[in-house]
Amino acid sequence: MSTTVTTVSIPAAIADPGTALPSDSSTLNFGPNVLIFDPTMEASSIQAQVDAIFATQQSNQFGQQRYALFFKPGAYSANVQVGFYTTVHGLGTIPDDVTITGGVNVTATWEHWKCDPKFLARN
Repeated sequence: MSTTVTTVSIPAAIADPGTALPSDSSTLNFGPNVLIFDPTMEASSIQAQVDAIFATQQSNQFGQQRYALFFKPGAYSANVQVGFYTTVHGLGTIPDDVTITGGVNVTATWEHWKCDPKFLARN
């Protein structure tokens, strides 16, 4: 026997309507540990930012810091080294929408890691 739920009700006490998103997405701020890269950014600036994060996360297995790196559709020249608790995401609809020439390398050693396949990495 299967049941289909057609309506979900969230009690007003826990519902959070939030605030409206700004119409200009460049003003969105997801916090200091979420970086969103655009292909118009200087490659050296992107590289410096990912290097700084890797320097922190390379051996930070039990630390509290977490980072998410998002790449908008386009081509990038960067060597993205991924340390502990760092995720890398391509924001395209297919892997070829985001190309990172230089590579995305996981150099921290641990058993459970996640990689988002929505980018194409080229060494």
